[in-house]
Amino acid sequence: MSKGIALWEIAGEVVELFEKVEQQGGELTDELEEQLDSLNLEAETKLENLACYIQNLEAEGKAIVDTASKAVARGRSRLAKAKRLRAYMALNMDAIGQDRVDTDRVSVKLKNSQPKIEWSGEVDDIPPQFQRHTIALDKSKAKASLKEEGELPEGFVITQGKHISL
Repeated sequence: MSKGIALWEIAGEVVELFEKVEQQGGELTDELEEQLDSLNLEAETKLENLACYIQNLEAEGKAIVDTASKAVARGRSRLAKAKRLRAYMALNMDAIGQDRVDTDRVSVKLKNSQPKIEWSGEVDDIPPQFQRHTIALDKSKAKASLKEEGELPEGFVITQGKHISL
């Protein structure tokens, strides 16, 4: 539950502007920003209304994401069940030596899959032509070094942003 005030408690003119922002796909255009700046509200009142609206948006967004996550989980469950049933069909068709079944509604074929290739030895023994090397920045170590040393070697770009805490 959002700890902000209800949407109907936010100043009407502010809500109208927020609805215009939403109609613009969430983009605060220069024109809308000027309109927001021109509202005859004290800075604290304007900020309070903005914070409450943000909290309402975040609560609504979280509810939508939660609902979508549940739908995705149900979808994944169905796909996993279908995969298990396909494996069951393949096992049974292979056991009876039948590689094709045709009916009026479906045509089922048991085909060979692409070969699965694994390396059974030690990683260091993989022949060079079959090795893949990936070099990536370890940001956690860089942040820890910055915290310890107060600086990083040349080539690093450090950006310090700001965010709102509600």
